[in-house]
Amino acid sequence: MSKTPKKIQKEMALIYEKTWNDLVASLSPFKRHIIIEKFDVVDGHHIYHCRMDREIAASVTKEARILADEIIDAKFSGKF
Repeated sequence: MSKTPKKIQKEMALIYEKTWNDLVASLSPFKRHIIIEKFDVVDGHHIYHCRMDREIAASVTKEARILADEIIDAKFSGKF
């Protein structure tokens, strides 16, 4: 069970989403096309059929997570 209050969880989710959107918007048109359009959704999961597309999506996802974690650590350090 999480000890993080729901209000803070919602704020954190918004930070992750904003970071993802900003990062995807800053990508080259080629990479943005892969992230936005070149996948299928199977059981709620994004499936990239090409290995290169999967690697690009994974690296962008990792970068967004790292950036969002840095923002969250700075904003919420010591609050819970």
